[in-house]
Amino acid sequence: MPQDVRIGVLNERVERLQLRHPLRGDPADDLSPVLGGAVAGHEPLRLETVVDRNPTYAYTSVNPSVTINSRPFMTMIMSRDERRAYTSRLQPYLLASLLLFGAGMAVGLMAVSYFPALSDHVEATITTFVGAFSGMPRLKLAGAILLNNATKTLLAIVLGVMLGIVPMIFLFANGIALAVAWSLSSQNRGPWLALVSILPHGVIELPAVFLGTSIGLMIGSQALKRLTGKSETPIGTELLQGLRYFCSVLLPLLFVAALVEAFITTALISQR
Repeated sequence: MPQDVRIGVLNERVERLQLRHPLRGDPADDLSPVLGGAVAGHEPLRLETVVDRNPTYAYTSVNPSVTINSRPFMTMIMSRDERRAYTSRLQPYLLASLLLFGAGMAVGLMAVSYFPALSDHVEATITTFVGAFSGMPRLKLAGAILLNNATKTLLAIVLGVMLGIVPMIFLFANGIALAVAWSLSSQNRGPWLALVSILPHGVIELPAVFLGTSIGLMIGSQALKRLTGKSETPIGTELLQGLRYFCSVLLPLLFVAALVEAFITTALISQR
């Protein structure tokens, strides 16, 4: 029996790690917590499977009927390499998100010109929504904006399991709403002020929202492949990875965007 127990880890490179906690079970079957300690009556620890770079470790008893698995704790914060890899996976779905949002904007601009009743309805909805935030202290306003945007983005991700239909509707509807809001604001206050009311926070908020809807579309695509037997990846695994990306990337972006909108955008508008 070798004295050294080496753990191969596939996470961009092969590393040797120290096992800090012994596996729980029969005390006689526990592994030594010190790397290099002998494990009486067991084969050396080996890498059994790797799922999304989160390895599952196993050691096998002399008794072939006993196999003990231990999966490392999956934190909700992705590493830099994980973020890069996941963002790369999102690229085709990000393009689809932009196309859907652009289609919604085109419909919104046409609605202002050719369907005034529809644009009036959208304007009334937007006015009611904005009125709920008026008069708030700026710090409280930032919190309300963050809660609103984070909740909607999270729902677009989670409800993506419904074959991506919800994020599609979300993108198209928000494209219409933004186009109508900008068009009507341009008529009342001029195109520059209308742009100022959107641009400062929009350059941060919109990419975060598009990435969130891209996750929802990707999960929906995986759900469809799962239904048709073209994929064996559990939807729960995809959803968990999407939530980790939300916590690691999207939530910080939405937090910064909320602060910019509450403190900078409102200040620029109030000066004009």
